[in-house]
Amino acid sequence: MLWQSYSTYELPRAVSIPQHIESNAKSLRQRYLEWIYEIGETTVNGNRLLEYFALSPLVNTWWMSLITEKCNAFKSRHITDAIRLLAFAELITSESSNCLILYTSNPRLTECFRAWCHTNNVMFLYRRKREKASPLPLRSRIYAHLPHVLQAPLWLARRFYSRRHLIGAGRLSWKQTLAQVTFVSYLTNQKSFLSHSAFQSTYWGPLPKKLMDSGVSTNWLHHYVPDSAFLKAHDAANLIKVLNTSSNGLQTHTTLDSFLSFSIIFQVLIIWFRLWTRFIRIPVEENIPHINGLMLWPLFRDDWNKSVYGYESISNILNSILYATALGEIPRQRHCLYLLENQPWESGLVQVYKSLHHDSIIGFAHSTIRFWDLRYFSDSRHFLDEPCKMPTPDVVAVCGPYAFEQLSSSGFPSKKLAKVEALRYLYLNSVNTHEKNSSKKLRLLVLCDYSPLITARQLNLLVELSDFLSDIELTVKPHPLCNINTECYPMLNLNVTCEPLPHLLSKTDVVYASALTSAAVDSFCYGVKTITYMDPTSLNLSPLRGIPGASAFVCTPSTLLHELIYTDSVRLYNNSANTYFYLDQSLAMWSSLLNSSNSLPTAT
Repeated sequence: MLWQSYSTYELPRAVSIPQHIESNAKSLRQRYLEWIYEIGETTVNGNRLLEYFALSPLVNTWWMSLITEKCNAFKSRHITDAIRLLAFAELITSESSNCLILYTSNPRLTECFRAWCHTNNVMFLYRRKREKASPLPLRSRIYAHLPHVLQAPLWLARRFYSRRHLIGAGRLSWKQTLAQVTFVSYLTNQKSFLSHSAFQSTYWGPLPKKLMDSGVSTNWLHHYVPDSAFLKAHDAANLIKVLNTSSNGLQTHTTLDSFLSFSIIFQVLIIWFRLWTRFIRIPVEENIPHINGLMLWPLFRDDWNKSVYGYESISNILNSILYATALGEIPRQRHCLYLLENQPWESGLVQVYKSLHHDSIIGFAHSTIRFWDLRYFSDSRHFLDEPCKMPTPDVVAVCGPYAFEQLSSSGFPSKKLAKVEALRYLYLNSVNTHEKNSSKKLRLLVLCDYSPLITARQLNLLVELSDFLSDIELTVKPHPLCNINTECYPMLNLNVTCEPLPHLLSKTDVVYASALTSAAVDSFCYGVKTITYMDPTSLNLSPLRGIPGASAFVCTPSTLLHELIYTDSVRLYNNSANTYFYLDQSLAMWSSLLNSSNSLPTAT
């Protein structure tokens, strides 16, 4: 069985587990989501496991844990191994095996296979592969090896120290606000702030300006995320001051860290200590349910420890208390809008907001919803009315037909879904021309991954085709978090650029994208043929998965070459934006949503 390969060309008798996953994706995803639900419902010492995470009758950090977050693309990549184990269990039932030989460097995966073999009376042989050296700096490696109960207070101390300049920033204006609409967003990727005082947001597009033009007052509670626009917290604090003095009283800006204080830090430590000491007496591991005869818990043991004893736990407690402080200082809100990605802080926000008896809260799925991005999906039993049910916003605003279908077909209550315009993608309305190719060369744009390893594998497919690329003009747009050294690819004549994507797409014949990049959606909507690299180490996280004709998926040099040759002979540019997103420039859907339950207050 091939654990990390789609291709069985060189091994015709082999079985590809990634191929089996793609063929049985719905059932495997559903079974995994059912298991997550069953963990929370597991009874230990007379109580459901999720009930031990309660900070109060109205706030429960189980819903903020790494287990329920299910961030398989970034934080919890071992979820991919869990899905593969489920596929293995399905495949092995049709095989007659008395010995299993495992080649891996992953000790947790080894533990899972060893347990399965013991249960099924199968001989287990282990061949350990050499583990690759960690790319992390020494300080990070030392921190990673500390016990979780030491990592947590160190994380809290660093958080307080690094954000100390934000304490109090915008808080006075926040206390004095009369606005009844609050946005919770990220203070990042806003380079225009440094040259223009007007508030702009990649995430919210023209909506803030539309509300200001209508005389609607709004509050903005920002999560500070350092980036190249302002690397220091004091820059962000100065920005908050500028925004509050330049909005003519129609916008009030502050950050979550503005509410930090020594008393809150002390309160967090007390609650965190009580929480993790509570779990010392609970026999968790032996009560975790198996799934299809598999013991998956070794893969998730570290996620559990981080969520109970570690920095994830203390972060969730801190965010909950900061939300309670911030939302307790303003009048009753008619609407709260936040960016929905099922990050842990979102669950804390929803619970605290509702406990303070504010009105509607709306989660905005501002970008794509991918089939295998498990953060967006849960077992349908989570949405039943029952004690300790999963906290969800009153409305989930989705920005396209595909996103709507993904959620509604997965069991999410359709009555909670609302259609709104895709604020980040309204620029696609102006796409109506394509720069004609005056040369005979095929113009190939490579859109890379955030991971250096995946980017290297993606480009190495082109290296293997270097003899066939003489008539192809290669342009590479790296991910902002992953620089590309062209000297590593001497056989490719790479032109590396950071030009804006719309400008690049207007002069591109075909796009070769990593599965994870959302830029593939821009390419598809722009009408440029898109080829997606299927990385064998992860699930198919492409936002174009499941859309007929949206993308060709490749994993070998031969399949990539075939698609490039086909593109060279057939170059069609059809704008597909309106099939993927709602793009009404007037924002009629947003206006309808915000006015549906309560009339928006105007400035007085």
